[in-house]
Amino acid sequence: MSRHVAERKDIGWISQGAFNSSRRSGSVVYVEQTDGTVLHNIFVEQGGTPGRVIVAAKGRQFKDVATGEETLQLSRGVSYEGTAGSGEYRTVEFDSYRLRITPATRAARKKDNLQAAATGKLLRSDIGTAATRQAELQGRISKPIMVFVLAAFALALSYTEPRRGRFFNLFVSVVFFFLYMNVTGIGKTLIRDGRIPPAVGLWWIHLLFIAVASWFLCRRHLGKPLLSISLPWGRP
Repeated sequence: MSRHVAERKDIGWISQGAFNSSRRSGSVVYVEQTDGTVLHNIFVEQGGTPGRVIVAAKGRQFKDVATGEETLQLSRGVSYEGTAGSGEYRTVEFDSYRLRITPATRAARKKDNLQAAATGKLLRSDIGTAATRQAELQGRISKPIMVFVLAAFALALSYTEPRRGRFFNLFVSVVFFFLYMNVTGIGKTLIRDGRIPPAVGLWWIHLLFIAVASWFLCRRHLGKPLLSISLPWGRP
């Protein structure tokens, strides 16, 4: 056994007398009884095609301190492998069998999770690609910008025009909010896919909505209606 692999001093996420699901590996583990770190009468179901069911008399749980990989060292058991409904199964008896219940690359996937990475790390590291890093960075920068732009829209739309009705500006506010959010999300995807240069990025979206908000504020300052349209239910 590698010196990086250590036996767990507890049974971790596995509880006796219950079906325990591992979200990362998709396995279901049932242990009838535990005696310290020893597991007794173990049932393991692994999904996929073909599926696998393993029954073992005893087992121990180990964890690789370097990768975070968790394994079950099973003893004296039988493995049944096959496709459900086919009637054909392969049976293997074993004295010792090591079953991985969490992927060994979990730490690597966590490293590549751009959403969980600190902003400083995105600026100076090589996780992901340049396009994905730019998409994540510009998405983070966009949030405070959107707060100020949406505040400008709220200021311009806070006044109720008699001809529009009290709910018209509220409706316009909701439309601009969802439009702003959705277009920004689409822009992030386009940057991530390399279809928009990072230099263009999301800046054109912010400039467009800043221009619209500025036009609304200017119209409001001049005492003019924001939209020069007539509604059928508006008062003459």
